[in-house]
Amino acid sequence: MTEERSILLINLKPPYELKASTMRMASPGRTSTIQQILIGEKNLIWQDLSFLEYNSAGEDNEDEEPNKVPCTEKAFADAFSTSHTVIIPDSMFVEKSRVFNNTKNFVEHGLAPLKAFYEQGGTVLVQCVEGALSSTCTAQINTLFGTDWKIHVLADTITLGPTKYAQRLFDSPYLPERVVIKDSAFFLSCPEEEGLYKVLLPTREEFCKTFKEQDEVFERLGIERDDSMECFDVDKSWEDYLKKYSDRYGLAIHAQGNGHVIWYGDRSQTNRTMSFVFCKLLNIGTLGTQNDEEDGEPILKKGSDFPSGMILFAILIVFAAVIAKLLRF
Repeated sequence: MTEERSILLINLKPPYELKASTMRMASPGRTSTIQQILIGEKNLIWQDLSFLEYNSAGEDNEDEEPNKVPCTEKAFADAFSTSHTVIIPDSMFVEKSRVFNNTKNFVEHGLAPLKAFYEQGGTVLVQCVEGALSSTCTAQINTLFGTDWKIHVLADTITLGPTKYAQRLFDSPYLPERVVIKDSAFFLSCPEEEGLYKVLLPTREEFCKTFKEQDEVFERLGIERDDSMECFDVDKSWEDYLKKYSDRYGLAIHAQGNGHVIWYGDRSQTNRTMSFVFCKLLNIGTLGTQNDEEDGEPILKKGSDFPSGMILFAILIVFAAVIAKLLRF
């Protein structure tokens, strides 16, 4: 029987304010604990989030404290060797981040062990934080993992829907069909066969209706229409819109051998529906499963053997939404 492994977060808290126990429940049979590494100037602070949650529930445990170790290549290699999934912000791939301090330490000591982890069948889940603020992040990811990805500009609101690949891979009746992401989302262009959630475009009729409504707003504000300007040309605006948003993805996965790298573009994490999709991603790969030593195609547990804990998690999301709605009355 294969030994269970950890989910490791680097400079991140669990997304969507998930509890460590929820993340374990979402990937049972392969996840032992949820670990976290915070990168300091000289040291790594390594702590067990599963224990911290357990301890905060009132259990009397005095032995466990954050483990402080020197920031070395061996320290990262040791952390990765006990993990099946590493969740990491894109900021960690550049020496100078606009968001985090000490990313240079990871570039110098962590990139090589991370690549080795990936080549040995590990799953690397890249959380978009830096985005288009630093195109170097994506370039470094491409170099490290052999991806062909390109980051695109920030948008206030996008609507995503699962691709046929996502439907086949996840094979779940609970998979969200239409998700609106607000407050800072980035797009990714990637090979079609790697896209999981695609930006959904309006029809031309819907676009023209919105365009006309904007004209009416300008008229009410007393802004004079200038037909010589491209922004008032509906045909040109529609053409530009298609160029900007066609074939863009908010979620993508690249596989090589048994290794997987996933790009996750939901920066704000305000739509909790996507937390279900995120939890599905924790089951990607073979490390920590009975297929640990086998070669094969990219895998995720199929519908027939998909963890009952994940189904329970979906039911809890629906139940919470119903309760919240009832409380409004």
